Amino acid sequence: MTGRTTAALSALLAGAVACGAACATENGGQNYPFGVNTILPGIAPPPGESWWQNYSVYYSAGRFNDANGRSLIPGYELDVAAYAPRLFHSWDASIGPFGLASAVVVPFVYVGVKTPAGRSTDFDVGNPTIQPLYLTYANPAKTFFAYSGVDFFVPTYTAVSRDYVSMDPIVAMTWFPRKGVDVNFIGLLEFALAENRSTGYRSGNLLVVDYSAHVKPFPSHPQLSVGFNGYYLDQFSGDELNGVDIGFEGRAAAIGPELVYETGTAAGIAIKWQHEFHVRNRPQGEQLWFQFQVPLGPALSPSDHRRR
Repeated sequence: MTGRTTAALSALLAGAVACGAACATENGGQNYPFGVNTILPGIAPPPGESWWQNYSVYYSAGRFNDANGRSLIPGYELDVAAYAPRLFHSWDASIGPFGLASAVVVPFVYVGVKTPAGRSTDFDVGNPTIQPLYLTYANPAKTFFAYSGVDFFVPTYTAVSRDYVSMDPIVAMTWFPRKGVDVNFIGLLEFALAENRSTGYRSGNLLVVDYSAHVKPFPSHPQLSVGFNGYYLDQFSGDELNGVDIGFEGRAAAIGPELVYETGTAAGIAIKWQHEFHVRNRPQGEQLWFQFQVPLGPALSPSDHRRR
């Protein structure tokens, strides 16, 4: 075990006792909930309309890997459950071919962690996401949709907060190459703008990709889509402890099945599972998601969007 790894491990174990679960997985951690944006993510509401989007996730990990993918912490266990509603609104304005949209997310998070240093559980409000302005786009054929902007994660300084601001430039795309098929991609960079003031720990910067693809297998049931989804994250700068670079760059990938059912106009439900692999300097586990969306007022379904 290198000196840098020893420093990172010491910070991890000390954090589990000193500041509860919020600090227990700080090494290689992030604000963005990777794997969240896999269902037609490039499509925004029509101008002047809003969508109420709801995300529920359960993540469970039974190991924390080192830089070689081996278990680093004996007896490590992590359980996270979260519910995060998002209000997504498109403004009745445009700049050339681009529309304008904004959104806000407020997560409610439970975290339970067990390490040799002890066990802790916490439930509180996590870091809200402020998405002040997106540029949205749809091609004339309504087969390609995208938006781009900058997300900001704002600390609440609760037991489950990461206690620092991060800035995430993001681009989301959805493509319908043929009827009944969709391909989706979100790419972002996450920059920690400050250290965690309670621990002196500054998480490194990340590249994150969410992806998915779906087909409608039954013409008699066009509301149903099935496919696969997942994510990839790569930490491209080291963590810092009290201003000293301790490395501990994280990496992970995940893939799993996804099921989507449109229940009405711009409304639907989805369930998806994500299995992690190739994990370095992070917990390794599984994620199970349940998501649903309802329009707040008149709206168009994804199929209606393509017909416009």
